Amino acid sequence: MTRATSVPAPLLEACVTTGGEAEAAVAAGAHRLELCVRLDADGLTPPQELVAAVTAAASVPVVVLVRPRDAWTAGPGEVDAMAERVAAAVAAGGAGVAVGLLNGDGHVDQAALRTLVPAAAPRPVTFHKAFDRAADLDRALDAVLACGAARVLTSGGAATAWAGREALARLVERSGGALEVVAAGGVRADHAAALVRATGVPALHARAAAFPALAEALGPPYPSSSARSPSE
Repeated sequence: MTRATSVPAPLLEACVTTGGEAEAAVAAGAHRLELCVRLDADGLTPPQELVAAVTAAASVPVVVLVRPRDAWTAGPGEVDAMAERVAAAVAAGGAGVAVGLLNGDGHVDQAALRTLVPAAAPRPVTFHKAFDRAADLDRALDAVLACGAARVLTSGGAATAWAGREALARLVERSGGALEVVAAGGVRADHAAALVRATGVPALHARAAAFPALAEALGPPYPSSSARSPSE
């Protein structure tokens, strides 16, 4: 495979669901992991035992998804329960958490996010792919920033990050570097370098199966395996 040249090396985040996937992804070049289960449901909160095992074994930061059920909104009492899970994930060794909730009108649930971000302190919070279901991505980005999240995981509102590359570029510019825009959704080795060039995203997110092809396509130099993004 021809390796990319003149492309700033993005941080590579692998979505993993088991200890074996985590180990393989790091060996293949992942710089950060997002740990979850049930990818068929767009990811759910992993068991605490799995969080403890993966964070103990991994040589790179592990972000723990906190999404207790297959929904993008929270019911009565769920935000407080999520805050407890967030704190537990951090206590178990998580280098950060990924959360995301919308209101019934399709906008970021800022009240919930203002509860969850402090629960993770001092670890950073990623607003996950609920972002792409928001009614207005620019407004959603402003809300995520206002609530103190450190990252947003997004395909620019499209089915894939490549299809949403124009929106991703706009979001990167709008963020002004105040948070990390992580391109996610169908990221593949055959277009990863072009995606980085087109958008300026500092990080890419893909399922574990995409490694090592993704890392090989982007080529060295990589950030060090112990690299931390801002606020980590």
